[in-house]
Parts: sequence; structure tokens; C-alpha cells
Amino acid sequence: MSPITAPQSLAASKRRQALFLFFLITGLALASWVTRTPAIRDQLGVSIAQMGLILFSISVGAMSGILSSGHWVRRFGTRPVITTGMFLLLGGLVVLAVGIALALTMLVTLGLGLFGLGVGLGEIALNIEGAEVERLTQRPTLSMLHAGFSFGTFVGGLLGIWLASLAFPVAWHVGLTVLCCFPVTLYALRAIPAGFAQHLQGEHKKPVAKVSMWQDKQLLFIGLIVLGMALAEGAATDWIPILMVDEHGFDAALGSMLYTGFAGMMRWGGSAAIISSRALAACAWCAPAPCSG
Repeated sequence: MSPITAPQSLAASKRRQALFLFFLITGLALASWVTRTPAIRDQLGVSIAQMGLILFSISVGAMSGILSSGHWVRRFGTRPVITTGMFLLLGGLVVLAVGIALALTMLVTLGLGLFGLGVGLGEIALNIEGAEVERLTQRPTLSMLHAGFSFGTFVGGLLGIWLASLAFPVAWHVGLTVLCCFPVTLYALRAIPAGFAQHLQGEHKKPVAKVSMWQDKQLLFIGLIVLGMALAEGAATDWIPILMVDEHGFDAALGSMLYTGFAGMMRWGGSAAIISSRALAACAWCAPAPCSG
């Protein structure tokens, strides 16, 4: 690959910074309501089982976004998909804040569903962008971007601890998060080029032999590892604050603190593992950690 010019290098650097901001915003937005789930449950007056159904709407939205994102990226490119995903994410938080303020369970469920849809839709496009920036700059980018997400959840968790200790209204907490993240989103979108990855399949002039993913054992094992990690992370994200309050008698601020500790370990532990060793070695000795936990 030929070296890129100075203007191209500057554009790629701005693109990289913008992607980091998107991941940071996503983590911060997630932590804004996860750290307040005990208060949300109390304000809605629902049981643990009902709260589980409400939280399930995030999974439905996220999977819908993930499964459809590739199609929309091929049709419109990454920038419109990222824009739509981020606006759905922030719009979902607005609906969530209104639902909490009015104590309307269906509105809270809808807000979380839109939030999940935005995360799933944008995540694929953001990773495609990250892979391209990594190719252009020849610098590790995807690991840095996902570390940005974890850093966002950590910072959001610290804010959640503080606001929970003050019994600050959850609706205002979520609404102020949107107010802070929206201008940053508009700023970051300026660095994403239009048209990238659009009609990507049509660019290949030579026919490429298709290989079934079921025949690629390495890909299957990577998928299983990711599935296991996602299950562990999702369960912890959804339930740590509530379970610490209900099952162990902690107050809401301490429950948020434990979630923040979890987010902090994802940020610092994951980065240290990738920096200090090869990816395969990092997977080998990090994968058992969730099981032991």
C-alpha cells in the first residue's frame, strides 16, 4: 500500500477522532440510564420480572439494527447510517426521559427500544469506518474505539454515582445527557466522508468465491467467544445496579459504583491486555475471567 499524502493523513486523523467520539457518546449515553435503573424501576412501580421485559426491548432494537445495518450501508454508505443510528440513540433517550417523567412504562420501553436500534444500526457502520481508518493509517484503531466506549461508560458511571447520591431526578439526568451529546455528535459527523462503503459489493470486478461461515472454524470460535462475552457484559449491564439494591441491600449510589467498577475494568483491563500481548494470547488468558467472576 502506497503512503498517504499529508491532507489524506489529516483527514484520516480527524475521521479517527470522530469515531472515538461516537463510541464515547454511546458509552456515556448507556451509563446515563443503566446507573439509574433502580430509580427507574421505583418510579415506574414495576416488578423485577416486568423490568426484565422492559430491558428486553433494548435487545430487540439492537438485533434489528445489527441485522439490517449491512444492507443500509451498502445502499447509502456509512455516513447516513451512522447519522441515523446516533439520532435514534439520542432520540430514544429523549423518549425515555419523557416516559420516566410521566411514569409511563410503554413509553420507557419504546425509548429503550429506539436506543437499542440506534446502537445496533450505528455500531456496524462505525466498525466499517474504523476498519478503513485502520487500513489507511496503519495504526490500531478498532481496539482504541472500543476502549472509547468503555471509557464513556466509566465516565457516565461516575456521573451516575454522584447524581444518584444526590437523588437527582432521573429524567433530568437522561435529558441533560442528550443535551451534552447532541452538539458533539453534530461536530463529529463533519469528519465522516460521504459515500464510503456504498455499493461496496459492486466494486469487485473479479468474481470472489464465497465460503460458508460454517466452514471457517476460526470464525466460528471467534463468534462463540464474542457471544459469551456479550452475554456476560449484557447481563452485568442490565442487572448489576438493581441486584445490588434489591438482593444485597445497597443504596442506589453504591449499586452504581459497582457497575462503574465493572465498566472501568473493561476499559483498563482490556486495553492493557491488547497492548501488552498478542490478540490470541489476550483472548486466551482474558476469556476465563468472566467465568471466574
